[in-house]
Amino acid sequence: MMKRIVLVTQFTPTKENYYGPTALLYYIIKNRSKNIEIKIYSFNLTNVPESMQAKSESELNCEIVNVKKREFISKLDYLRMRISGWFSNLPVWSFLKLNKNYVAEIKALLPDMVWVYPYQLIRISKQFESIPLVVTCCDSASLHYYRKLGDINYSKDKATYKNYRKYLNLESRYLKQNVLFHLVGLEDLKFLQRLLYPNVEKAFFLPHPHYSFIKKTTYFTAEKIKILISGQYNEYVKTDFDRLLNLLLQNKDLISEITITFIGKNWNVFSQQLQKCGYESTTITWVEEYFSEIINYDIQLFPTSLGTGTKGKVLDALCCGLICIGSKYAFENIMVQNGESCLQYNSVEEVPDIIHNVINQKEFYIKLASLGQSTVIEKHSPELISSLFFRKIFND
Repeated sequence: MMKRIVLVTQFTPTKENYYGPTALLYYIIKNRSKNIEIKIYSFNLTNVPESMQAKSESELNCEIVNVKKREFISKLDYLRMRISGWFSNLPVWSFLKLNKNYVAEIKALLPDMVWVYPYQLIRISKQFESIPLVVTCCDSASLHYYRKLGDINYSKDKATYKNYRKYLNLESRYLKQNVLFHLVGLEDLKFLQRLLYPNVEKAFFLPHPHYSFIKKTTYFTAEKIKILISGQYNEYVKTDFDRLLNLLLQNKDLISEITITFIGKNWNVFSQQLQKCGYESTTITWVEEYFSEIINYDIQLFPTSLGTGTKGKVLDALCCGLICIGSKYAFENIMVQNGESCLQYNSVEEVPDIIHNVINQKEFYIKLASLGQSTVIEKHSPELISSLFFRKIFND
């Protein structure tokens, strides 16, 4: 029996993340069964080019209606929304909604379900209260800010507390609606259920699907162990990375054993500090082919001190077969086991000893990386996650 879904999204789905979380829904949609018809209404807030959008339409076999910016928000409306967001007890994008013509058009399609992404679009979900609703979060922002308040660098930050209260208030607004929540974080799900949704049927967790990858086939080919840190230096890594950097600068016994490469922004000053200390270290701000680059390294470090949901770059590294060392937040919601398919530290001070262990037992850790790779490829398969998602939302 044919099922019809209308997706209303801030972000046009694309094969790889395009200046925002645009790939998650792409892989769920792409791998759906043939009896599910989907039409997409996108605000396209990451400004996906027309050529890329056309490619997504073709690959997803979906019509994408690009809700033109002039039709949903004027400069004056945007300014009013930003000001309201500052003084309101809700986050700014919760004020976004569809023009009434779009609402009428969507309702005329008689969809079996309306799908909203992300959950900040609560006013849009209210526009379709008479239709079954599924909302992809994708993680809980209130949990993020709750954890941030527990971080030594942000515990007294008033803006963090303000955002925590705003997202709690946003999530509580959904109590009055018949909405099914989809999250890619298990702790996010538990957090919402504990605070808002004691009924477990109100929300569900599925692992984040992996995207493309290249399998690493050779290890330890250079004189020194090649270590990679990728992403940005920001609030998500600040606390743990700062501590790790001090460890490396104070304890120089790894200088002759490792090289450290950074891929991403805001790392150059740290790379220079390591160089002055005697380490071989370089920074690459951008790579054209990310997977082709990262398979050149043996170990990837994830000094993640904040965050919720699933970390895409951790999935990338595991799928490619790197030996992955990180915090509990780094591996959260990823189907790997510490000591079997990944290496999780309890305190960042453990990282130098973990690296020494890898150096001394290379064959063992190659096998560990291989198991991590095969486990993630299987359990985070886009085909599997897509099947589970549509079975769940249609109660099949």
